Amino acid sequence: MADYIVKKGDTLSDIAKKHGTTYQDIAKANGISNPNLIYPGQKLTIGGSTTSKPTTTPADGGFNYGNYKQSNTVTQAGNQLTQHNATKPGAYQSQWQTQLNDAINKILNRENFSYDLNGDALYQQYKDQYVTMGQQAMMDTMGQASAMTGGYGNSYAQTAGQQIYQGHLQQLNDRVPELYQLALDQYNREGDEMYNQYALLSGKEEQDYGRYRDAMTDWQTERDYLADRYDIERDYDYGQYRDAIADEQWQKEFDLLTKGSSVTGDVPGADISDSNNTVDKDSNKSKVSDANIKTLQKFLGITPDGKWGPQSQAAAKKKWGVTSVEEAFKKYQDSMRPGVDDLLGGMVKTGTVVKTAKDQYGRTTTTTKKVDKGTVAGQRDLKSATAAEIKALYKAGEISYAEYQRLMQVYAPRGYTY
Repeated sequence: MADYIVKKGDTLSDIAKKHGTTYQDIAKANGISNPNLIYPGQKLTIGGSTTSKPTTTPADGGFNYGNYKQSNTVTQAGNQLTQHNATKPGAYQSQWQTQLNDAINKILNRENFSYDLNGDALYQQYKDQYVTMGQQAMMDTMGQASAMTGGYGNSYAQTAGQQIYQGHLQQLNDRVPELYQLALDQYNREGDEMYNQYALLSGKEEQDYGRYRDAMTDWQTERDYLADRYDIERDYDYGQYRDAIADEQWQKEFDLLTKGSSVTGDVPGADISDSNNTVDKDSNKSKVSDANIKTLQKFLGITPDGKWGPQSQAAAKKKWGVTSVEEAFKKYQDSMRPGVDDLLGGMVKTGTVVKTAKDQYGRTTTTTKKVDKGTVAGQRDLKSATAAEIKALYKAGEISYAEYQRLMQVYAPRGYTY
C-alpha cells in the first residue's frame, strides 16, 4: 500500500500504470465515483481501500485547499467526457480479409504458362477436321489417278494421294502458332482477372477502413473538445476557489497592515504599530508625520532628522519652489507616482514579475520572471507578485500609505484577474 499526491496533468490511468494496477481499483479504493475527476494535491491510496480526501496545505498552515468541492458545471463536463469515452469505436474488423488472402494466394501460387497440343481441345478439333479432309482428298486423288489407267491402281495414284494427305496435315501444323497465341492470351486474361479481383477487394477494404478511421477521428475530435472543456471548467472553478482563499488571506494581511492607520497618518514604509510614527505637533505643526518628513528629507539629500526646518525648506524651494512641508510632500508623492505606475503597469501588461531585494552586502538586486497570463495559476502569480512589490515599496518608504492603498486598488484588487 502506498500514498500518491496527484500532480497537475495526472490521470488515474497514468497513475495506475506507474503503480501496476488499474484505474478502477484506485477509484474504488479512494471512493472516486468519476475516474475523470481528480485534482492537483489530492492524496490517493494505491493498493488499499482507504478513502483519502485532498489535503493540500500551504507552508504557513493558514488554509486548507482540501475542502474544495467542484461545481455542477465541472461535474456535468466530467460526466459528458465519461459518457463519450464509453462510445469509443472498437478495433477495426475487416469483412474482406479472407477473400483478399485467397486472391493474393492465387496470384502468388499461379503456375507459369505452358502449352500442350494434346491437351488443347481446339487443337484436337482442328486435327480431326484436317485428318478427315486429308483422307478424303487422298481417296479422291487416288481414284482420279486410277481412272487414267483403266481403273487399275498404280504407284502414281498412291503417291499423288499421299501428297494430298500430307498437305492437309501441314495446314494443321501451320495452325499451331495461332493456337499457342490463343492459349497465351487466355492465360494472360485470366491473370488480369485475378489482379482485377484483388484490386476490387482492396478498394472495398480501403473504403471500409476509411469509414472506420473517419469515425475514430470524429470520436477523438469530440473527446479532445470535451476533455479541453472539462480541463478549462475545472481549472477555472478550482482557480475561483483558490482566488477566494487568496482574497481572504489578502484581506487579513491588509487589515493587519492597516491596523492603527488612523493614528499613524500618511506614513510610507512605517510599521503601523510603531508609536514613533505619530505626528510631532510641537515640532512640525502639520499633518505630515516625522517618518514622512524623514523620507522626504532623504529624497532631498539632507540629513533625515524628522524636523521641517530652514534647511528642509530651502531644499524643497530649490527642488519644487515650495517651502511648506505639506506642499513639499505632495510634490514628492507626485514625482514618485509615474515611475511606480510605469513599473507596475509594465508588470501587468507584459506578465513579467519584477522582484527587487538587497543582497548580503547591501547591494540592490533585481530579478524578473515571465508568467503565463492565459492560465489561472499565472494570473494568480502575477497578482501576488504585484501586491508583494507594492508592499515592498511601501515598507521601503518609497510610497505613502495613501499611495499604497491606491496602487493596491488599481493593480492588485480583490478578486481581480489580469
